[in-house]
Amino acid sequence: MTPEALAWCRKWVPDRPVSVIDVGGRDINGSACNEFDAHSYLVIDLMPGLRVDLVADFTEYEGDPVDVVVCMEVAEHTAKWPEIVANAANHHTGDCHPSVAR
Repeated sequence: MTPEALAWCRKWVPDRPVSVIDVGGRDINGSACNEFDAHSYLVIDLMPGLRVDLVADFTEYEGDPVDVVVCMEVAEHTAKWPEIVANAANHHTGDCHPSVAR
């Protein structure tokens, strides 16, 4: 993850423990996971790797809703970005609104 992307992510991290799905969050050159005070943090990626909890296509994911869905530096690499955004919206509880910029 580029330093610029990580800095942008930090601005939107809630100031309370949250549940998170990180789409495409395999740690290649950094991860957003250390930015969150998360009571659950699930990384879903197409490829196995560092920090990946579930190797799967997120567009087919049917798990429980979470407070935050993170998808950093993924959309520009796939034609499925509209499906990713739609599934992210389906998995967001709507209860978490950014309240602190770090």
